[in-house]
Amino acid sequence: MGFLYGVFLLELLLICAVFQDSDAAGCATVPPSPPNTHRTGCTAPYSDGEKCKYVCIAGYSEVSGDKKLVCRGGVWVGDPLVCKENCDPPMDPDNTIRKGCGDPYKHGEVCKYKCKGGYARAEGDHILTCDNGVWIGNPLVCEKNCGKPPSPPGTKREDCTYPIEHDEVCTYECKDGYTEVGGDDRLTCDSGVWFGAPLVCKAGCGVSPPSPHNTLRTDCTAPYRDGEKCKYECADGYTEVSGDSKLICKDQVWVGDPLVCQKNCDPPVSPDHTERKGCGDPYKHGEVCTYKCQKGFAEGGGDRELTCDNGVWVGVPLVCRENCEKPPTPPGSNRKDCSNPYGHDEVCTYECKDGYTEVGGDDSLTCHNGVWVGDPLVCKENCKKAPTPDDTVRTGCDAPYTHGEMCNYQCETGYRKTGGNDSLTCNDGDWDGEELVCVKPDCVVFPPNPPNTRRAACRAPYRSGEKCRYTCLRGYTEVSGDKWLTCNNEVWAGNPLVCKENCNPPPRPSNTDREGCKSPYKHGEVCNYRCDAGYMKTGGDDSLTCNDGAWDGSSLVCTEKTATPTPTTAQQPMDCGPPPMPANTIRTGCDDPYTQGEVCDYLCEIGYLKTGGDDSLTCNEGVWEGNQLVCEDHCPRPPNVPNTILSDCVHPFVQNEICIYECKPEYTEDGGDNLKTCYNRTWIGDDLDCKEDCGPPPNVDNTDRNGCFAPYNHDEECTYTCKPGFTPDGGGDTVTCDDGVWDWNRLPHMECKKNCNPPPVLANAIRGGCVAPYKHGVVCTYTCIAGFNPDGGGNMVTCDDGVWDWNRLPPMECNEVDCGPPPMLDYAILDGCVAPYKHGDKCNYHCFPEFCPDPNGGTGDMVTCDNGIWWIVIHHQC
Repeated sequence: MGFLYGVFLLELLLICAVFQDSDAAGCATVPPSPPNTHRTGCTAPYSDGEKCKYVCIAGYSEVSGDKKLVCRGGVWVGDPLVCKENCDPPMDPDNTIRKGCGDPYKHGEVCKYKCKGGYARAEGDHILTCDNGVWIGNPLVCEKNCGKPPSPPGTKREDCTYPIEHDEVCTYECKDGYTEVGGDDRLTCDSGVWFGAPLVCKAGCGVSPPSPHNTLRTDCTAPYRDGEKCKYECADGYTEVSGDSKLICKDQVWVGDPLVCQKNCDPPVSPDHTERKGCGDPYKHGEVCTYKCQKGFAEGGGDRELTCDNGVWVGVPLVCRENCEKPPTPPGSNRKDCSNPYGHDEVCTYECKDGYTEVGGDDSLTCHNGVWVGDPLVCKENCKKAPTPDDTVRTGCDAPYTHGEMCNYQCETGYRKTGGNDSLTCNDGDWDGEELVCVKPDCVVFPPNPPNTRRAACRAPYRSGEKCRYTCLRGYTEVSGDKWLTCNNEVWAGNPLVCKENCNPPPRPSNTDREGCKSPYKHGEVCNYRCDAGYMKTGGDDSLTCNDGAWDGSSLVCTEKTATPTPTTAQQPMDCGPPPMPANTIRTGCDDPYTQGEVCDYLCEIGYLKTGGDDSLTCNEGVWEGNQLVCEDHCPRPPNVPNTILSDCVHPFVQNEICIYECKPEYTEDGGDNLKTCYNRTWIGDDLDCKEDCGPPPNVDNTDRNGCFAPYNHDEECTYTCKPGFTPDGGGDTVTCDDGVWDWNRLPHMECKKNCNPPPVLANAIRGGCVAPYKHGVVCTYTCIAGFNPDGGGNMVTCDDGVWDWNRLPPMECNEVDCGPPPMLDYAILDGCVAPYKHGDKCNYHCFPEFCPDPNGGTGDMVTCDNGIWWIVIHHQC
């Protein structure tokens, strides 16, 4: 103790010296003295570079730090030595083996223990560590091993392998997708017995529950077990919109729709001249404020509704403006969706009427500040029917024929184009273009020109079917042949017309009377003559015949019945009798007596025209020479007859002038006369009646047309028959061309409905009442076969235009009919049948062993199930 005190004083003196002389070299402080150490090799004063050595005292061992500290620059450099106390020898527990440590047992030394074979750790530690003189750890206790550990469903085991030693722990955790809901996650082997409740795992939710925006979640924490519920509610200032207030963990999934909360809105705007309704404070998400213009104002923009959408009013504030005038209605259009008063921004929508097609403009006009904004809709009329020129084929268009639609045409086989266009275009209800003209081969030779005839109504090139009309020239008469010749397959069909010249007025011999003929004096006309009273025939013929412009025969000579005159020495020229006075004439220049050479002049009365004869007659040898003047009435212009063409007559229209009428193209004669004759200032003859031909006859779906060909003349009839596979269903089968219109004779046109395929087959049913072919309207009836009864639905099916129709009912079903239990027979056994008892099933009866059939008690031993009823043969008695 005295030694230590001396050391202390020495160190104190050194420290004082240092403070007295701060510039001296060395360490002013005493070197450290760590616990349980002994220092040597240094003494005060401690000069620079001086070293102090340290060692642990007996019973202690080095743990850390340096065995030397060096004085450098006034500071002790190095870590102080740390010494810890050693331990006494460790214990050796029963049934253990120790290794890894030996005497001396220094601080930090580790002794390892394990159980002997057949034993397993029950408690304690496999390692004891010397810590500053104390053994740290519990002595190892070894017990016997356990059997195989359990494997609960949905778990996986770790940290133990078979064989399992005593006190060995098997750790458990739930498999992926499962959640711990009970039991222990560790089982411990204790003297051959597993201690602990087996872990219970159930599929849970491995992910956290949703956290919807603006919500608060309560009542659930991780881990989230199966069946766990999370509650949600909206935060302040927010409103529930959709979703669920609870989500439940079920089979690894959070069941339910996440709660949706949207922010409430501030009070909405109140635009000028508007009224608001339908909303109030608080203005929740989804709340709708409805606006309307005050009286005298109309909407000019904005929205009628503002909707609170997550804190924001969605929509444009309503603007109210003055109204517009009445909107236009373009031709062919219908206006809708707007009504008076027509407010600003009101929209009138337009659509074309039925039978019209939109070709331009806008389908709506909008009222804007009193003006209708937009281009008026332009609607063009569709075409009602596409032309089908004779002998042509039409393609490329179908009804309805809209404006702008184009139909293409080509000639049928065997015909050639002679005019018109290959296409027609529908333009506002009319077909633009000339119809295609197709004809059969033409006549290459000119039509004949019979003498004294005039040809009309045809001109080159001469098309197949073209007709030439012939008339006799004025002054000629038809004798034989045809008035019309027709170009037919390159040949002119018909007999050429034969015309003979008419004759001038026949002679009027003196002292004769003529009868039997009158003007005009046509070829073949006969004039008969006889002598006046007091005269007798002395020569010539009693009749003259007009033969191609000349009178055949000699003029009759009549002389007075007197005595034979006395011959004179010289014959004097004979005077003439009174000159003739032709009808409708005026005679001048001659007076009685009418001597040899006297000339009488003639002219027609007013209103009459010269049509033949001479303007004068001369007396020569008692006979007036020359042809008598012929004056005939003058007719007005011939009448205009509808739908006809007038030809072969020219002004002036004199007595017996003939005007020829013929029907215009695409018209047909239906009575009346082709000729009108001027007679006594009147046109004699009935007006020619010309009826309009028809266009192509109507097309009737699913029919064949026959009995008519182009051109379709008035009164022509077309007959329709259904195509194969179709059946008539009412209406008329004949259409008649009636003055340009096809007439179904006051009936609707026939309809042809499609026949049906074989009718459906129903299970357990038979069909009757219908046989192939299955025509439209035929009805098939079904009945269930024996052993089956109908169970609802229809039992009749009708062929309706190719489809079998059950008359709005489902098809019938035939369900099998069971019989109830068969009748029982006293003292008999039933066999050969089992329930359910179907139609046709048979059951046999046998008497009990101690019984036998009574031959007087019946005739049979069987019953039969017949359509739900047991058909019983009178059976034996037992």
